[in-house]
Formats: sequence, C-alpha cells, structure tokens
Amino acid sequence: MKKIGKALAILLLLSLPAAPESHAAEPMLPQTYSEQTEVKGWLMSEKLDGVRGYWDGQKLSSKNVNPFSPLPEFIHELPPFALEGEIWGGRGTFEQTVSTVRRQLPHAGWRQLKFAIFDVPLASGGFTKRLEKARRWFADHPSDYAFVILQINVRDRDHLLGELARIEAAGGEGLIVRSLEALYQVSRAERGNSQGQELS
Repeated sequence: MKKIGKALAILLLLSLPAAPESHAAEPMLPQTYSEQTEVKGWLMSEKLDGVRGYWDGQKLSSKNVNPFSPLPEFIHELPPFALEGEIWGGRGTFEQTVSTVRRQLPHAGWRQLKFAIFDVPLASGGFTKRLEKARRWFADHPSDYAFVILQINVRDRDHLLGELARIEAAGGEGLIVRSLEALYQVSRAERGNSQGQELS
C-alpha cells in the first residue's frame, strides 16, 4: 500500500469555536501527518496547481492582497461576498496561468482560466456549511469562469488512496482532505486556510 507522508500535514482545529464573521482567528500550527489519522467521513478534492485567488466581493487579488486584472467577464457573475480558490487553467498549465495573472492589464488569456472555489472565508460555520453558500449562489448565477470544487466523501483509507492514484495517473497534483466541520482560520502569512490535509 502506498505511503502518504511526503507532503502531508493536518491542522487540528476541531476544538476551536467558530470565529464570528467580523473576526479573523489565528491558526494553530499544522501537525505532521500520521497514518493513524482517521479521515473516514471527511471530504476530499483534487489539489489544483493554480494561483491562489481571493475575491472580496468586489475585486480579485492574490493571497497577499496584490490585485489581479481579470477581464470584466471573468468576474461578472461572482457574488457580493468573499470567496477563496485557485485560478486554474487545467492540469499542466501552471506557468501559463502565472503569466496571465501577472499581467497588469486585462488580457485574453483570462478566458482560458477558471476560478475554482474551495472556501467562503467570512461565512459562519463549518466547511460544508460555508461551501454551500457558494453552491447556492452559482446555482442561481451560473458562471463560465467559476465553479465550486467537487468534494467527495472519504469512505475509507482504500478509497482515499485509490482516488489519489487516479488523480496522479491523470497528471494531477494530489488531494486535499478536509473535515466537514473545519473552521476557516486566517494567518498573517496567508489569507487563510481551513483544516485539512494535503496528499501528494
């Protein structure tokens, strides 16, 4: 059975109370992954190799709050509330994606990208509750340039490893695994992140 220890970390934040929408809590330090960690019932999704994007309800920026210059159509159907995700052009397109988002003026290259959403930072509640807010929005406001990343319930360890092998065989980077009740935590170094494990 394949070992999963190479680039795997877990943020144990289950004991923290949910932070109010106006308050950004400090994160706990990640703990090194142990194969004894039980992730049955958690949610897994493909780890997309893109550029982290943050939509504040009005503008799109990097995780360090450097503004991007997308085409107006790229952000037209985004909601009036914050979203976090990856600006992604597909597997194997990282360098092209970086080149596009670094341009200081809107560029046709944005039409090849999508905003793949993995969290709703300022919404209250656990991970699934926060993500449902984004799903409801895009059900009513479909976008050609944004989608909520598919989350799959982990049945057991074999299911997890099988999905990891499938993603890697297709040229993907790996998996992200999150607790359903993971809280959103904001750090000084990054815009934020929710409790999860990275498998690659």
